[in-house]
Amino acid sequence: MKWSEINGFITMDENASKPCHDFQKSGSDIWYLSMLEVDPSAQGQGVGSQFLTYMEEYVRERGGKQLALFTNSQENLAFYSKRGYEIFHECEIEHDGKKIGSWSMKKICNVSARAV
Repeated sequence: MKWSEINGFITMDENASKPCHDFQKSGSDIWYLSMLEVDPSAQGQGVGSQFLTYMEEYVRERGGKQLALFTNSQENLAFYSKRGYEIFHECEIEHDGKKIGSWSMKKICNVSARAV
């Protein structure tokens, strides 16, 4: 991988994550999930859903009330929406000379049935 590709990814990540970081500054009980990626060979097997459930419980157990993240993928947008995340910021960012969608999402981490 070339340095220019690495720098391009870092710039894209900084631009896409800014709304989440700004939102996180609005309350000490807002947590940010930086990156979640499931190996393609393991996708569709519930790994991502299990990880999100774990993270939501982890955040809740430590006093967190909300979890924020962003995605640049329509497929992942549907994945997070299905799991109760809602969009709070939407924009286009540039990456590799192309405009791509970027969605910042949040979810209130309610008390789980297991915790009651």
